[in-house]
Amino acid sequence: LILYLFITYLLMLPFFSKRKLIKLTTTENHKLTPDLIIKHTQNSPAWAIILLMVIASFLSPVSSYVGEIPLKLMNIGGGKNFVATDEIKQCNSWPSFIISKKDKNSCITKEGKLIIQLGSRAYALFKDGQQDKVVSLDLSKSSIVTNVPKNHIRLQ
Repeated sequence: LILYLFITYLLMLPFFSKRKLIKLTTTENHKLTPDLIIKHTQNSPAWAIILLMVIASFLSPVSSYVGEIPLKLMNIGGGKNFVATDEIKQCNSWPSFIISKKDKNSCITKEGKLIIQLGSRAYALFKDGQQDKVVSLDLSKSSIVTNVPKNHIRLQ
């Protein structure tokens, strides 16, 4: 993401530099029109590079990282480790391999990776022996516990 932002910043500098703006406003009798701006800004390889970056973001080795960053920032998935707790009647509908502790009132899942949570529905990865399995959970009344970020602000 930092690489994308840096490349985009470098590509936008020639478009909106002070020198470019002076050149645009001093030509053709000081008439600055949208057509003139487009004509002067599209004479750059920037559009080709931006197009290549967009295409590269669809490739499988890159797309998973590009896709999980916004999910992590919005705290709704992206591979965050979590544990869910719920009432026993909800836990009875969960697969047995995701349950870590169970008593007569509630249960706790094993640690899983939250892929995405959309409203009350969550999709998560849990280990079943050696394999990862995707599980769909109804977390409408569940409590979700995640790790506190390392750069959190501590309130006193």
